[in-house]
Amino acid sequence: MSPRPNRRDPISRRLASFFAVLAIATGCYTQESRVAYHNERGAEFLAKGNTAAAQIEYSAALSFDPKDFDANLALADMAETSGHKADARFYLREILSASPDNSEVAVRLATLIRDDEPFEARALLLKTIKHDEGDATAHLGMSQLEFWSQRYEEALDYANAAVQIDPELPGAHWQRGIVYQGMLMRSLTNGEPIDEDTRQAAVDAFGQFIAVGGEPEWKARLEQAEILAAGSHNATRALAAARRALEVARTEPGDGPKLEAAAHLARIGRQHRNRAAYADALEVVLEVHPRDFRSWRNLAELRAAAGEDAEAVYRRLLETFPDDPEAAGRYGLAFARGLSDAGVAPAGKHFPGQGRSATDTHTDAGVGDTSL
Repeated sequence: MSPRPNRRDPISRRLASFFAVLAIATGCYTQESRVAYHNERGAEFLAKGNTAAAQIEYSAALSFDPKDFDANLALADMAETSGHKADARFYLREILSASPDNSEVAVRLATLIRDDEPFEARALLLKTIKHDEGDATAHLGMSQLEFWSQRYEEALDYANAAVQIDPELPGAHWQRGIVYQGMLMRSLTNGEPIDEDTRQAAVDAFGQFIAVGGEPEWKARLEQAEILAAGSHNATRALAAARRALEVARTEPGDGPKLEAAAHLARIGRQHRNRAAYADALEVVLEVHPRDFRSWRNLAELRAAAGEDAEAVYRRLLETFPDDPEAAGRYGLAFARGLSDAGVAPAGKHFPGQGRSATDTHTDAGVGDTSL
């Protein structure tokens, strides 16, 4: 749990203060050495994943020097990670009170307070830009602030400035793409025609994000796919981008990326009535959730509608679960539906039949030892 930066310090901080005073009084250590000692121990505890002990050590460091950069930054990181944004703001403000020209901390604080205190966030960022017009991060922060205020033209100006200052900054290219995307969505919402130059600029911005090494690549390609699909009757590029995003996502660790990419491909496939894309997305879902029998059925129906072999899907289902009665039942039902669709009335027949088993097969499942 994050330490609370209020006037009523926790016991750990009072104890730390007591020992600090004692140490200084006895002349054992200098203030600087005690701060360094507690910061070092805090870093060691953090490396071991012991955040509670790390918080105590960093708080002890602040008892000697409340403005210490390392301790305040570490506590801000832990507070933000644990969801205690108010505490994170407190520690970042402590840093800025001692180092008002630290643009990185100013931008971070502005991001944290953007929703609740937009005017202070704006003031922080503008002050940073005034101090250093070549600060790409501050321009990027201003672009984000303007974007969330739906001032897309102003947001684009700041994003373009960030790219001009640092062309290798992936976040600046991503921001440009997001702003262009916002412009596209505004046009759609207002019932206005899509400006194709803006669409292409958005796609190019995410492409540049990838070109300068931005990660994750698959996320950027998903954005490209969504941009191309928005209000467009040309499905070819949108589907190609979505397939490429899925291809890249499948190389990522874990199932989350490929499932998300598959969901986007399925949505674009449905939007453009492309059964093959929807089926390909289902294939990915079944890789992760092979017992999702509804997806097996949907996949078979999609393959059939596309003129492909639907039965092959159910054969794969049986091969995947050779001893699963439900899988066999699904195959049987699908076969019966196929007969019915062809005008043939299906009739179920149990095996083994009456007489081949000592069990009454009208009431119980029989077992036969006859060779197939």
